[in-house]
Amino acid sequence: MKIRYDNDFVTIPELDFFGQYSRSENGVYAIAWCDADLSSGAGGHRAKGRGPFVLLRGEEIITSGSLQRPNDGKVANNGVFIFNDWMFGEGLKGTFCAFSPNGAEILSHRFKANLYNNGLSKDGEFAVCQTANSETNDGNTLTLFDLGRRSLAWQIEPITGWAKSYEFDPSKQELALVYEELGRFRYSFRGEFLDSDRWEHAQIESGDLDTVVRIAREKIEKLQPSASPGDARRIFELLEAALSKDTTWPAEKAYAVRTRGELFEKLGDTDSAIACYEEALKLSPKAGVKKKLASLKKRSA
Repeated sequence: MKIRYDNDFVTIPELDFFGQYSRSENGVYAIAWCDADLSSGAGGHRAKGRGPFVLLRGEEIITSGSLQRPNDGKVANNGVFIFNDWMFGEGLKGTFCAFSPNGAEILSHRFKANLYNNGLSKDGEFAVCQTANSETNDGNTLTLFDLGRRSLAWQIEPITGWAKSYEFDPSKQELALVYEELGRFRYSFRGEFLDSDRWEHAQIESGDLDTVVRIAREKIEKLQPSASPGDARRIFELLEAALSKDTTWPAEKAYAVRTRGELFEKLGDTDSAIACYEEALKLSPKAGVKKKLASLKKRSA
């Protein structure tokens, strides 16, 4: 049987099949799919007409089948394969599906959110998917599946947001989310985030002024009266980093300066807080500190 591969697409004339494909890392298997009803030619968003998929080993068809709208196919070195099924009709929804090499379903899980992407471990034992925005509990979540146990391991809203791709390390029980600009950040197979410090540093280095101020404000909220001078100094350094960011909006700088004033106020340094609030108002009359400034000045008079 003649099978033609061309970039990201494959043609199987014998099946009248044309679609996308991806290979297993060892190159043994290829999973091909088409989000279209080949009989009618209707593709993409539609109300009916299931899309076909084919598992190949070389030029041998191992199994074939169909889903409503198969997308994001992946195949492991042992022939286990997965899809995100975008499903027919309107509404935010999607089904993650995993199959054994003979086409038997390992598991499927339906979400009340559109599916963003997915990943599969080399050995076919674990898989992951992320969802897009949704007002339900499924929105913006990361879900790990234990395919060996045919179960959902956990579902969380990841601190790091949507990843471009995924790397699995079963020996360490770790999943890494990979980002083009920021790098890779690890979660344990129990759902714990393992790279908090590295993530914060990456945000500070690549984020805008608002991002860095947000991080600083989160730290101010957690700052205890018994905190060490080093804890406060770290927040001041964050605010200096924020103010060094390029911005054409005075209101953004005013917000950073106001935040610095709030930190001084929390530390009991009224004079420095007053100076910051006055500077914030010079940058933007809408800095939101007029009442606070008047109250501090009255108390310190």
